[in-house]
Amino acid sequence: MTPDRTRRLSAVWFADIVGYTDLSSRDEAGALAVVDCFQRLVRETAEANSGRVVKFLGDGALVEFASVDSAVRSALSLRNAFAAAQREDGRGTQLRMGLHLGEFVMADDGDMYGGTLNIAARIEAVAMPGEILVSDTIFGQIRARTLWAEAATSGNQGLDRAGQSCVSG
Repeated sequence: MTPDRTRRLSAVWFADIVGYTDLSSRDEAGALAVVDCFQRLVRETAEANSGRVVKFLGDGALVEFASVDSAVRSALSLRNAFAAAQREDGRGTQLRMGLHLGEFVMADDGDMYGGTLNIAARIEAVAMPGEILVSDTIFGQIRARTLWAEAATSGNQGLDRAGQSCVSG
């Protein structure tokens, strides 16, 4: 019998630095500077939006939020802040992000597990550079609210709905 695990409903996003492997093979010091910038901005935007950094995965991050609104606002903020910082440093490095809402199993060390986490990772993997993809579950939570309209009209191109075909298989 397996021990009971804590389950909870959370909004999460995965973020990944696009082209990091190529960058690190060409310019290791530059790649490390990009990761340092990324991790700093992830911590700042998560904290500013009441999120929790679950873990960093090399050039990626997993962050958890108690609300969809906070997750979407944080993702937009991170994407925009990272792009601005990379432009200042003369780089065109971009992020890709995937957001999902679902129930997760919490480990004693604070890590998260479950099928819905895999969906968020798959959504992130199909996002284009600079794009934030949201699952239908996230979209259903925000489409009728001002947040979606704000994102669509405030120069936040690249926030889009993933759709079921993007996460199946």
